[in-house]
Amino acid sequence: MLIPFIKMHGLQNDFVILTEYIVLSPEYVSFLCDRNKGIGADQLVVCRKFIEKNQPFVEMKIFNRDGTSAGACGNATRCVAKFFMEKLHLQEIEIVINKQKLMCKREENNSITVKMGKPFLDYKHIPIKNDINTKKITTTQMGLKNQLPQNFPTGFAASFGNPHVVFFFKSIDFVDVTNFGMLIEHSDLFIEKTNVEFAEVISDTEIKLRVWERGTGITKACGSGACATFVAARTLGLIKNNYCDITLEGGKLYISSDKNGDIYMNGEATFVFSGSIEIKDV
Repeated sequence: MLIPFIKMHGLQNDFVILTEYIVLSPEYVSFLCDRNKGIGADQLVVCRKFIEKNQPFVEMKIFNRDGTSAGACGNATRCVAKFFMEKLHLQEIEIVINKQKLMCKREENNSITVKMGKPFLDYKHIPIKNDINTKKITTTQMGLKNQLPQNFPTGFAASFGNPHVVFFFKSIDFVDVTNFGMLIEHSDLFIEKTNVEFAEVISDTEIKLRVWERGTGITKACGSGACATFVAARTLGLIKNNYCDITLEGGKLYISSDKNGDIYMNGEATFVFSGSIEIKDV
């Protein structure tokens, strides 16, 4: 069976997007994301279009490179939104992920703005095993006191449909993202594992960010992670404005909030190529 796919990326965080709904095993997801044996991507997205009251919307599911569910992904949302807006000649479209509705808009410079909504900050919704202060998570609480450096900063946990924990450093240039990220992702404190953000505040309007994504590893960018980092910096008083540029390894995202506390993410979404792949046993 030949299935059409699209390859896109948001700031070099890349995706294989299937526009026909199909159920795949975790092993096959890993195969498609493999950069040597398959198409190659950080994540796989399966989506399908619906029409309700003459208005189209797109439902999408996101899978990490290891075949696990991602729950949410800001960069993938921008890519899927851009593809369908161009295909259907729309300026706005609603994307639905795990029943969460995200309104997406195409800007004049062809970037995409996604209304990400409000973050979940309660420990039950992140989710975290224990009722702790989610704005100040210690290495001891993560069970990593003896595995992380003694001066390791406390973490700020938040969710945008997927769990994140953000750590602020004076400089992130030489942080061991691979080792630290892997340890924190698999901490027993995080019930569904976690994405890990390593952040450095440059100014009141700019944050530098490196990302370890659960089930994938180091990625060039993470949209929901950038949003979680913005929320953490604002809540902790590290920045004071209601907007911020987040500089990732793959480029910049522009994060802002409105008077209701809703978070908006703006950035590029880029088409790479399209094709078809035969779905069969790995």
